[in-house]
Amino acid sequence: MPIYTAAGHLIEIADDRIGWPTSPDPDPRTCDYTHFDLTTEQLGQTWRYNCWGFTFLPRRYWISHGSDVDRILEDNCDLVLGGSVRVGDVIRYRDDRGITTHTGRVWQTDGAGHAARIRSKWGALGEYIHEPLCSDLPSGYGTDLAYFRQKAPLRGIADLWIKDSPGDNGEQFPGRPWWTSPDIFVDVPPHDGTPDEHPVFDHPNRVWTVVWNRSDQPIEEFYVRYYWADPAAGLSPSDWHLIPGTREHPNPAGPIRVDGDSSVEAPYVEWTPTVSPSPRQRGLERRR
Repeated sequence: MPIYTAAGHLIEIADDRIGWPTSPDPDPRTCDYTHFDLTTEQLGQTWRYNCWGFTFLPRRYWISHGSDVDRILEDNCDLVLGGSVRVGDVIRYRDDRGITTHTGRVWQTDGAGHAARIRSKWGALGEYIHEPLCSDLPSGYGTDLAYFRQKAPLRGIADLWIKDSPGDNGEQFPGRPWWTSPDIFVDVPPHDGTPDEHPVFDHPNRVWTVVWNRSDQPIEEFYVRYYWADPAAGLSPSDWHLIPGTREHPNPAGPIRVDGDSSVEAPYVEWTPTVSPSPRQRGLERRR
């Protein structure tokens, strides 16, 4: 499908590079990606996507022209002034001729609203986390930096999300606590179909979610995979626990269809949480 900015400007994609392989990158800074099945993939050298494809089309395509990136920044983003930069914002590089050469995403700030670390892809090389103007950044990128906050999705490309907070519009890092999500529900026994505030231990709870589609295209044949994790132990992928599915309620749940610019409730799974022993109880068990 053609891809457009929010104002309807066509983005030219190098579609001949779709599906190109990735080669190992010897640079020790090369980033890894953890999949939902907890396998890890090195984001090494590839022509499949470039820095602009990383920034705006999560690793799917190679955007051909910097002028198209300027259109995206104009139509879909707002300029962010120094001192107001947040994690997830877009960084734009221009050379001394004023030509857009490179983009990335802010990965870390200094606490005073300035970017400290950037994540970006360097042409056909790998994907790295680096300082905004690190010493080995390709010189052709230039030193004219500006920051933007994406406010609208591109049109014509699948874009699904689950809200982290009531004001979450699907952009990166909405800045609100994840536990305020209005889209994840639990129904405790006797299962009246009404969401409850807390699950009950040692009984099957029904867990489901709402999935939103920000694109203008219907999306079919997608699945939702449900996990649980203990926030006290951490929420990194290594701490996720897949909820066992059943024949009647499989996990992943699906297939599911959602129309453009709309939402759908995913099928529920049954989750039976158990009470974790207290630190004192764990100590008694070890002594036994």
